[in-house]
Amino acid sequence: MKRFKYLIAILLFSFSLVVNAEVVTYERTKENYRVPSDITVSQYNEKDILNTPSVDESIKVYDFANLLSDSQEKSLFNSIVRFTNKTGLEAVIATIDDNPGKSVRDEAADFYDYNYFKTNGIIFLIDMDVREYSIVTTGSAMNVYLNTEIDIMLDNVYPYMANKNYYSACNSFMEDIDRYYSVQEDDYYYGDSYVKKQSIGSRVLNAFFGAGIVATVVILIMLFQCRMVRKANSSRSYLVEETKKIDNLGEIKTGSHTSRVRIQTSSGSSGGESRSSSFSGSSGRSHGGGSRRF
Repeated sequence: MKRFKYLIAILLFSFSLVVNAEVVTYERTKENYRVPSDITVSQYNEKDILNTPSVDESIKVYDFANLLSDSQEKSLFNSIVRFTNKTGLEAVIATIDDNPGKSVRDEAADFYDYNYFKTNGIIFLIDMDVREYSIVTTGSAMNVYLNTEIDIMLDNVYPYMANKNYYSACNSFMEDIDRYYSVQEDDYYYGDSYVKKQSIGSRVLNAFFGAGIVATVVILIMLFQCRMVRKANSSRSYLVEETKKIDNLGEIKTGSHTSRVRIQTSSGSSGGESRSSSFSGSSGRSHGGGSRRF
C-alpha cells in the first residue's frame, strides 16, 4: 500500500513538472477580455484581443515555442527582475510558433498591451512561424530607447538568431537595454559612441562664449574689409586679370573654390529589411520599435 502511494506521488510530481514546463494561459471571453483598464474593446481590436494569449504578468519569460531550457528561463527572469528594480521599467521576453496573421511588431505590441504589464516597458518577441523577431517599446520606454538604439539592438541580436542561439539572443537584448538605460540619463548617442551631456549651466556658458567668438570674428572681418577699400577710378578696377576666366559657357570664375560633400544615407542593417519606427497598436497605445528577419 505504501509503495502504491509512493508511486502515485511520483507520478503526480512528474505530471506537475510537465505542466510547469508549459506557459500557463487564461481564457479570454467576450464576458471577460482580461485586458488592462485603459484598453477600450471595440469591433476593431476585439479579434486581436481574443487571439492574444492571456498570461500571468509576473512570469516575464513566455517560451511558447520551447526555445529555452528551464534554467535559461530562470536566468533571464532574474535578469529582468534586476533590470526592473533598477529602472522601474517592465521587460518581457516571449517566443511564439503560431502567428495569427499579424506583423511581428504588432504581435509584440498586442502581447504587451493586452496583458497586465506596466504601462512603461519593452518587449522582445521571437516568432518562429514567420522567422522574425521584434523589439517594441511603450510608455516612457519610448523616450529611453529611441529608434537609433532599437536598430542597433536588433542588429546585435541578429547573429545569435541566425545561428539558432536563442538564449544568447535574449541575453543580448537584456544586456543592451540595461546598457542603454545606464547611459541615457547623462549621455547621448552619437555615431557609434556615447558622449557626455553638459549641464544646463555649462551649455548656457558655452553658448555665450561661442556667440562672443563669432561676434568678434565678424567685427574683425568688417574692420579689415573697411581698411582694404580704395576709391576706384574705373570699372576695370573691379576685375583681377590673373583670376578672370571666361569659359565656353560664359561662366565667370574668379579664383574661388567650390567643394562638394556626399551626404550619406542611413546604413542598412546586418539583418532583415525592416527598420524601426513609431506606430500605434490595435489597443490605441503608442509604441516604438521594429523587427528583423532571420
